[in-house]
Amino acid sequence: IQMKKNDPKMEEAGFSAEKDKQGPIIPYSSIQIYANLTHLLYALRCVAVTREGSRSKILTKLESLFCTAAGQPAKMLATVSVRTAWSLFLQVLNLPKGSEVLMTCINIPDMVQIVKEHGLVPIPVDVSLNTTAPTVDDFKAAISPKSKLLMLSYIYGIIFPIEEIKRVCKERGILIIEDIAESYIGNNYIGDKDAVLSLFSFGNIKRYTAFSGALSFIRDPIIFEKMNSINNSFTLQRRRDIFKKICKVAAMRLLLNNQTANYRAKQFFKAINFNYKEFVVKNLRGFNPQKDFLGKFKKQPSVAVLQLLYYRLSNFDGKTFTEANAKLQRAVEKLEKNGVPIPGSSFTKRSFWLFPVIVPDVNLCTEMLNKRGVDAYLGATQLRKVHPPLNSPCPKPEKMYGFFDKILYMPISEIVPESVINKMTDEIIRVCKIVEKYLEKCEPNTKLQFQGKYYT
Repeated sequence: IQMKKNDPKMEEAGFSAEKDKQGPIIPYSSIQIYANLTHLLYALRCVAVTREGSRSKILTKLESLFCTAAGQPAKMLATVSVRTAWSLFLQVLNLPKGSEVLMTCINIPDMVQIVKEHGLVPIPVDVSLNTTAPTVDDFKAAISPKSKLLMLSYIYGIIFPIEEIKRVCKERGILIIEDIAESYIGNNYIGDKDAVLSLFSFGNIKRYTAFSGALSFIRDPIIFEKMNSINNSFTLQRRRDIFKKICKVAAMRLLLNNQTANYRAKQFFKAINFNYKEFVVKNLRGFNPQKDFLGKFKKQPSVAVLQLLYYRLSNFDGKTFTEANAKLQRAVEKLEKNGVPIPGSSFTKRSFWLFPVIVPDVNLCTEMLNKRGVDAYLGATQLRKVHPPLNSPCPKPEKMYGFFDKILYMPISEIVPESVINKMTDEIIRVCKIVEKYLEKCEPNTKLQFQGKYYT
């Protein structure tokens, strides 16, 4: 049903008066490059002067930086990406074909596809909105006699407790893998001591980016030796490719992080009706599609990337990190208090990499917030739903289905002043209330979908 501009329901909700209301552009983006000019210049220096002979020394310093601080008997493996380490782990484990890998049901498609490429079956485990974590009951419901592994993905930087889940895994003989790609919170945290593998990413748009690279912490020495041996057989990232990536990221950073450039760019792109956010995300993705799916992950990180990674992480400032998190946590609490749910709001141990909120209708809210100058965006991450296999007896992740399609990403990050964050949260609350009221006026069975200038 096409909803006309003078629809009484729209008028009653105050929607007609508010839908086209314009606001000043707020020059912050929902996607950030967490690197300053010093980091970019140091990265270029690493490409120019760091030599392959220093690889062993740099790796030793990196491992000492983490494992000494965390006080855990884990071995560190540096790979070109988390995907590489995940594929290596499954290759080394060599599980029987058809074995099941339980995965939290919001995940990166490549991580799911890697499971399938190794002849294994990904099984989704439901998660709750307020925790982004599975309950023990949800986990138990997904287990079958074929279950061998559990991958817990700490999405949106949220680190949730897993003590009860660990107990069940121990009873059932299920190994735990942690995908902590989005949740680096300092060098004294390398994952849970009972996880066989914990994965951290430092790609282009991560909070402590080295523009490439991942660190894995492996708590089984035999598995480590085998993974390390295969990883060492891979070809090295080429220096010129790293140089090109740094230059590309520098250009994207100017567009995203610089307030003046961001403001002017938004004006220009709006005038020519160009989706600059889609363009940016496409250019910041770590891997492009190719026929040999697993082959694209089979590279070793450049020694320049390792040196930059050591530089970034050895200069981690816990005080600055804590202060930034406290500022962003205040925004979470304000939105929650005013009826705007935030995924994972029950836990404060986290890294604010992205800022997701739950809205009544993502398309209407995106349209209205963008007109008000708030750079809300749907495509800030590759996270997608993990569905059960066809004809599988495992339960559908119904809780996740209830909120995932309502997630919208906001330009709220550590670089944004708190006064501006307050303005944006005011707009988010206002828009959500207007859209929610409008939806309540619609027929209960009418599905609202944004289609340009009309609604069906």
